Amino acid sequence: MIGIPAAYPAGRWQYRGSNDVMFTILSFRFAPELMVIVPLYTRRRAFMMVALPLVRPGIAASALLAFVFAWNNYVFPLILTGSRHTPVTVAVTRFLGGGGQAYYNLTAAAALIAALPPLLVALSIQRYLVRNLSFGAVKA
Repeated sequence: MIGIPAAYPAGRWQYRGSNDVMFTILSFRFAPELMVIVPLYTRRRAFMMVALPLVRPGIAASALLAFVFAWNNYVFPLILTGSRHTPVTVAVTRFLGGGGQAYYNLTAAAALIAALPPLLVALSIQRYLVRNLSFGAVKA
C-alpha cells in the first residue's frame, strides 16, 4: 500500500543524489546481504569460493523462473506483435482456426513441441536445485 505511491514520485522527481538513492534502495531488493558484504571485505577468490556456491541454487531457480515466465508470455505478444513475428505461445493458437475449423491434433503437437525447451532447461539445472537445496541442512 505504501510502495506503489512512494515509487512513482521517487522515479519521476530528479534531485541531487537521486540516482544514488534509487540504486541503494534497489540493491537491497536484488542482492542478498551476504553477496554484497563478502566482496567488500574479502578478495575475489573468497567470493567465488564462499558466496557463489551458497547462492547457486537461488540463481538456478530464478533463471528457470525467468525463462519460463518469458517463454509462457501470451497476452502482451498477442496484442503488441505483428502477424509475422510472434512467440510460440501465440503461434500455437493459430492452429485452432478462426474460420470455424479447429485442428486439435496440430494444436496438441505444437503445444508439445513448445513445452520441450522449458523442460530441457529445467532438467539441465535440476542438479543445482535438488543437490544444493539440502546442502546446509545435513550435518556431516
